[in-house]
Amino acid sequence: MLDGRYIGILPCASCPGIRNELTVNQAGYFTLKEVYLDRERSTFRSKGRYTMSQNGTRLTLNDEDKRAYAVRDRQLCQVNADGDPAGEAYCLTRQDEFNGDGQQLFVAPESIKTSTVEGRKVVRFEALMNFEHRMQGGHKSLTATMEIDCAKREVDMPVIAYFEKHDAEGACLESTSTNGGKPLPIQDVQDDVIAQAAQRYCR
Repeated sequence: MLDGRYIGILPCASCPGIRNELTVNQAGYFTLKEVYLDRERSTFRSKGRYTMSQNGTRLTLNDEDKRAYAVRDRQLCQVNADGDPAGEAYCLTRQDEFNGDGQQLFVAPESIKTSTVEGRKVVRFEALMNFEHRMQGGHKSLTATMEIDCAKREVDMPVIAYFEKHDAEGACLESTSTNGGKPLPIQDVQDDVIAQAAQRYCR
């Protein structure tokens, strides 16, 4: 399935990189956010329709730049003006996505790390969480480093930041990198997004 959110940091000649967040859906529409790292007022957005090649191996944005991507397993990789792959540095990776109960959780698959703590499996990853309604404290999204203790069925978030708007946009209302040691029980219900993540990653 092609639809989903694809993220990557692409090379930039005059900055540390350009964070690309490309979302495509089955209806043929896309949204693209480009953030030039270490620059103020450097976020650019575009949206519109995209087209697929007849054999399903190339996706082209119907925007001013007509950017094209080679379709790979869980990746969209930019191609140059000659139609050749631009290189691994120009690939965007599809995020794992979990939905339910007014929540949406995106996990960067390349960030998933597994370890053993006192004989228990612990899974650590970087995540973005959106909420349908504004939460207590005024946030509608958060980013966090999440640690799931598979045996204890607990989640800890040692690094966390709360944002005013969806997708970690708007004002950052609060952030901390010293939140560890406050694990929460994972709800044993299928429509809880963290429970869904635990079910997949604790196998």
